[in-house]
Amino acid sequence: MIRPRGGDFLYNDEEYEVMKMEVEIFKKHGADGFVFGILTKDGKVDVTRSKCLRDMCLPAQVTFHRAFDMVSDPHTALEDVIVIGFERLLTSGLESTALEGLEMLKALVEKVFIYIFLLFSNFSLHFCKWYIIGHTLH
Repeated sequence: MIRPRGGDFLYNDEEYEVMKMEVEIFKKHGADGFVFGILTKDGKVDVTRSKCLRDMCLPAQVTFHRAFDMVSDPHTALEDVIVIGFERLLTSGLESTALEGLEMLKALVEKVFIYIFLLFSNFSLHFCKWYIIGHTLH
């Protein structure tokens, strides 16, 4: 897990640089997977920093961790996590336990299945995002 400190998931520039150094060190020593999550102060996935760090981790698999449970809009955050290219997401549905977050988990899983269906049906990612946003609004 790449996490420079406990507490929230808002990292300043120095902490972000530490995260990048840790990725390089772990890759050098053969890590085949990474787990991290970076948010903005308004509770969104920090897409720019997450994408950069995710790209640094390649070809290892990358998981977005339970920082997700602190986001302000889980549906938009899920789209961001998918578009960035995370292979996995750790979440308890924005609650303390997965059982308490079961309804949100169901909604997120449904959204993921829509993405998978559209992607394997040869639709573009742009169309997938358009479809899901439209589907979510109806």
